[in-house]
Amino acid sequence: MGIDSIGKIGGFGAVAPTAPSSIDGAIGSTGAENVHGPDTFSVSGTSNVEHTMEASPIDRLRTGEVDVNGYLDMHVDRATAHLAQHIDSEQLEFIRSSLRSHLEQDPAFADLLRCTTGSVQSAAHRG
Repeated sequence: MGIDSIGKIGGFGAVAPTAPSSIDGAIGSTGAENVHGPDTFSVSGTSNVEHTMEASPIDRLRTGEVDVNGYLDMHVDRATAHLAQHIDSEQLEFIRSSLRSHLEQDPAFADLLRCTTGSVQSAAHRG
């Protein structure tokens, strides 16, 4: 059995597609839309959206806005911000210092610094 007739009009079981007679007959149309024509697009309302793009931590390190310690602080803050509401401050500080220590000793972090700044900078642990 071949599949030659699939998608061809007049083949076995093929049905020719038909277009709706009006826009009101289209699927999902309620008839309440304001339709101007097939090539017309209109916006009923607009709003002023002010979006300021904050530089990423790596961009801030690259430009010298923050040093390695500032970069580490920013990452630790972002990584632990959601925990502040769920655990006490002593536990949070332990997690923050452990994470910071891990980042300072991570070879991938040293590679990132080398690629970003052109040299390996050491991060002095602030405890």
